[in-house]
Amino acid sequence: MPTLEVSGTLTADGTEQTLTTLTSNKTFILVVDTANMVNGEEVGLKVYSTCLAAGASRLAYYACYIHTQGIPLKFSVPVPSDISFIATLKQVAYVTAYKSFPWKVLSL
Repeated sequence: MPTLEVSGTLTADGTEQTLTTLTSNKTFILVVDTANMVNGEEVGLKVYSTCLAAGASRLAYYACYIHTQGIPLKFSVPVPSDISFIATLKQVAYVTAYKSFPWKVLSL
């Protein structure tokens, strides 16, 4: 059964913005609602993780979404992490204004 770890709403600003950094030993899934997107807009979702305690965070998942989304709720692949899980969002194109994105991270 999934457990809610953290949630919020982020208003994009054109930069890669960190949604959360988690350090517990769990498997995480990023969930983002893209319902506010319209044609001509683009958003990228990334998850970073760390392999070894002394290592750097590396990209583990990336997805890019363009235009109005017919299926607005986006789920990352499950990412197991015993050191760090970092989720980010970047809206790289907008039509009239940067959008707000409700999001959460679930653990399994």
